[in-house]
Amino acid sequence: MASKIFMGDMPELMENILNYLNNEYHSLFSCALVSRHWCKMAIPIIWRDPFSLDSRNPVIIPIYLSSLVETEKLILKEHGLIVDFPNTLFQYARFLEVLNLAFLNGKVIQWIKLQLFDQQTNNSSLKHHIINLLLKIFIDGGARLIKFKLSFFNNIGEIKSEIFNLLDLNKRFFSRLEEVYVNVVRVDKPCFDKAIELLRILAKNATKLNSFNISSLKVPPILDSDYHSKLCHEFIRIIKSQEQLRRFGLFGRPIFYIRLNDVILALESQKKTLKEIIIYNCRYNIEFEELINSGKLEKLDVIRIINCKGGDKMLKSLSINHYKVTTLEITTTYYANRLDYSVRTLNVIQILENSGTLLQRFKFNLGGHEIGSQTLLIETLIAFCPNIVYLNLSTVKLSDQLLKLIGSLQKLQFLTLYWLEDKSEIMKELVIQLAKILPSTLQYLDLSKNLHIETFLNQCDAPLKQLIFYVDYFYKKKMEALINYYMKKRTLNEVNIVIYTKETRFYRFEDWNVSATCWIKIRQALKGHVKLLPYQSIVVNC
Repeated sequence: MASKIFMGDMPELMENILNYLNNEYHSLFSCALVSRHWCKMAIPIIWRDPFSLDSRNPVIIPIYLSSLVETEKLILKEHGLIVDFPNTLFQYARFLEVLNLAFLNGKVIQWIKLQLFDQQTNNSSLKHHIINLLLKIFIDGGARLIKFKLSFFNNIGEIKSEIFNLLDLNKRFFSRLEEVYVNVVRVDKPCFDKAIELLRILAKNATKLNSFNISSLKVPPILDSDYHSKLCHEFIRIIKSQEQLRRFGLFGRPIFYIRLNDVILALESQKKTLKEIIIYNCRYNIEFEELINSGKLEKLDVIRIINCKGGDKMLKSLSINHYKVTTLEITTTYYANRLDYSVRTLNVIQILENSGTLLQRFKFNLGGHEIGSQTLLIETLIAFCPNIVYLNLSTVKLSDQLLKLIGSLQKLQFLTLYWLEDKSEIMKELVIQLAKILPSTLQYLDLSKNLHIETFLNQCDAPLKQLIFYVDYFYKKKMEALINYYMKKRTLNEVNIVIYTKETRFYRFEDWNVSATCWIKIRQALKGHVKLLPYQSIVVNC
């Protein structure tokens, strides 16, 4: 079988393997060098989302531009830009599936600076010209996007009418879109008009979205009432034109959220397919309450409420109307100490009772403030929700009752616990009990704010694959305990470590601080055993 894979005789199997490496670009590049057959399968995957690649040398730009006719290349050459990539083996443009206009803008700026590093001139017009050339290459080259992010930055105002005409004619470019993100920021009128035109084309050509998300940094001040009526009109058209919208998200400041009343009510048109609603850093809106109270969102089973002013009202509506959910995420990271951002645990408990065995993923994080009515909450989870596979609780008391809950969840795979810490022997004994009762199904554990990790690892028998934990600068014994656990179970593959320098100060291992002396020592200690990964590469969200 191995020889058949290398010779390309099993393309379906090999393609599945390479798709599994979708975000492992270094591995994909290596696979592309194995053989011609592997190259033909790896290159399209690498070029699905090239603008998110973290590279200081954006070679993707001249590779795309190499497909230009000679007259266009000469114009670029006159500006000092060389795009000489002869005889490219692939039509790279047709592989594009993910386009973030802000990332595209950044890569073009980066490439121009590398090419014209010794020139101090303003290159805005040149940048806009290249962006228009690239968009034309993508549309004409047969790209069919899966994910698109539109940010209302002022450079959108420089997109030429020719591009909009091409998008109108080439309906295939947006026809396969599944995810759209619209980020509204301060813009001038030309940019706003072009953005509205893009939204109009999306409403007409992108009718198979699974996910539609709106975010805002701040409400643009221009054309106040006219601006909002046009913007909301296009949002409504996009929502109502969908055949199977499953997810709707609002991300932004409360001042923005209050102006989307009609957009929220338009979600009723998706009542037979809408499964998930997420509201992040927004103000609760009475229209959401009307929508929930109507009982028309018959498929809704995933609720995420994060840092929302008045979010408790939405939870109350959900509980009163007996909504049953498979996923419930509640986070008030920044405002848990303010009354209008608070969450009543009793409303959460009622939703848990309604959901019962359907509930699979539950996150309750009050931003460092202790969860109220903990005893009743845990009793409810034990009695009604035995099928949880993901549990994230913060901040709770580590107690016999909490241990009973964790031990009862025989399907649990992902666990995050931030408990109220102390250094007593009683706490240490509870940690030992926790290590012993973890279910054998558990694969992921985040204890990044808790002490006693050395004691925990010495007693743990669960076959963990991923672990996030805390150390201080005296970490040698903790590393020894980690390696001993690895040698005992042989299941642990990846870890992320948090170093606390003071009681309220800490930093995680991330991409940007890998060269710090402490991380070099820790990586050396773990070499040959487990991988030390950046937090974003290992964390599992609800």
